[in-house]
Amino acid sequence: MLDLDSFLSWLDVRMKNSSVEINHNIEGSTHTKPIQKPHIPIYLGGYSQSTFVRVANYANGWICVMRHPADVPTDVGSIITVVIWLEV
Repeated sequence: MLDLDSFLSWLDVRMKNSSVEINHNIEGSTHTKPIQKPHIPIYLGGYSQSTFVRVANYANGWICVMRHPADVPTDVGSIITVVIWLEV
């Protein structure tokens, strides 16, 4: 079974290249590429720590799902912390 991280990695590579093979024997080719570079925007929703890591690694934006407005600044801070950690 393909996990979300493997799928997002596969999607990122597939959008940038015409042919790709990554874990789990996923093979594919695309003939029509998106106009947006390097790929179409990817937005992820959720508020777990694993979601924040995926947002930092793969996404162009975060969808705040069912959160109290007072919790949003802390969640955004968590995403920023992961981004900073990834850049080090």
